[in-house]
Amino acid sequence: MNPNKKLTSLSRRQRQAWRLKNERGWNLDRIGRAMGIRRAAVCRLLRRARLRAGLPAKPRRGRSKWRVVHPISLSNTFNA
Repeated sequence: MNPNKKLTSLSRRQRQAWRLKNERGWNLDRIGRAMGIRRAAVCRLLRRARLRAGLPAKPRRGRSKWRVVHPISLSNTFNA
């Protein structure tokens, strides 16, 4: 994806994180260590940078709040 991104509209920190992520291919942990902030802050920073540059925000990939627990039959487990 190579959109028309306007890096001039980004703040200094957003531009720095954007370049480290997209031009150098660094992961969020490494960017956070280089900038002196946490991984979650880098994620928020890049999310806001995408919106500010006119790109759609990527969907969140975290675990959903409610987990589906499938019942298991003990007879199937031990008698297999």
